[in-house]
Amino acid sequence: FFLIIRRPPRSTLCVSSAASDVYKRQSLYEGKKKVARSTIEKKDKKLQEIEMLCGPIQEKIEKHRQEKEMLVKYKTSDEKLSKLRRILVAHEYYKLTQDLSLIHISEPTRPLYISYAVFCLKKKKKKK
Repeated sequence: FFLIIRRPPRSTLCVSSAASDVYKRQSLYEGKKKVARSTIEKKDKKLQEIEMLCGPIQEKIEKHRQEKEMLVKYKTSDEKLSKLRRILVAHEYYKLTQDLSLIHISEPTRPLYISYAVFCLKKKKKKK
């Protein structure tokens, strides 16, 4: 013969058991929740520090970007100017050679990369 002592049945046994489980889990997760919040706060502080440091750096980057654009424009303008100067020199040479005729060209002075030659020119007689 065995005697079994049982609790009297409750009508809300399942609900109250589930509710107590939820309550137990809530207390377990409260610690984790606090740790997560403190971690988030630390990360937010770090982010604010980084943003404070990035402000001046971003300004410098923008300044350098503008200077680079100005340098590119300058180089482009300088190249165009150089090309126009060469065209001008060629045009002036062409105008001068219209009135001159070549008589003699001497041999180069030395057989190196840089050498000199003498050009003898004579002014052309104008036709009337």
